[in-house]
Amino acid sequence: MDPRTRTTFLFASLAGAAMIHVVLAACGGGGGSSRAYGEDDGGDTPTSGGVGTPTGAVMAFAGVNAPPGWLACDGSAISRTQYAALYAAIGVASGSGDGVSTFNVPDYRGRFLRGVDDGTHADPDARSRTAAAPGANVGDAVGSLEAWAFASHQHPVVDPGHAHPLADPGHAHGVMDPGHGHTINDPGHGHQACFGEETETTVEPPGNFGRTADWWENYDGCTDNVVQPHTTGITINGALTGVSIAGATTNVSVLTSTTGVSVGPTGGSVETRPVNVAVHWIIKT
Repeated sequence: MDPRTRTTFLFASLAGAAMIHVVLAACGGGGGSSRAYGEDDGGDTPTSGGVGTPTGAVMAFAGVNAPPGWLACDGSAISRTQYAALYAAIGVASGSGDGVSTFNVPDYRGRFLRGVDDGTHADPDARSRTAAAPGANVGDAVGSLEAWAFASHQHPVVDPGHAHPLADPGHAHGVMDPGHGHTINDPGHGHQACFGEETETTVEPPGNFGRTADWWENYDGCTDNVVQPHTTGITINGALTGVSIAGATTNVSVLTSTTGVSVGPTGGSVETRPVNVAVHWIIKT
């Protein structure tokens, strides 16, 4: 191993050891001291001054490769006999492997971890959690997977108000008249004639009353050859005309308008996430 590779490996190992040591201390190692991996032959049994790391424990690791006694949580299928202790600890919670001789370690790549709800309803969709791999646990159990989701929310709509102008180039309606007529109602009437006194003695043939228009003079206040006016009683009846006004294409149009309506932003990613730093998740064998 060249000096540069040896130095890189040393720093990675030291960083990983420091990370595990800090996590163990934060989890309550007891007795005032905690141990990093590699301080005993397996790290699985209680020791004076602390508790060993149990098989199946998962930790964040800042190094590149998992240290001895640990495996990367990458979903790999591993032997049930070679890793009997780990198989006894987690079973097929994260996948049943080939269903006979292998099982899967958890696949935590690119994922956050969440505690099992255990009936607390802190995870409202716990019962709908799915299997992370074939044969893995579902529902409210270790190893189950829950897809990303957005909480129900609203986006405000801002409308400063707008109007649409109307454009009417003008139009006309045609009139249709199929023709109609009015009947006349005449109950009958007559006109009174007033004749003057005859001054001539000429005898006219019968039927002409012995008179001509030029031979009459005023008589009893009547004027020669006058026919008196008369109220006739004639009326013109109403009629259904059949007149109709034809429809017309108006060419009226509603013009588009810049509304100014806007909808609040929705975000630009396919997931909702906090600020985060990437680590490797590793599991104790």
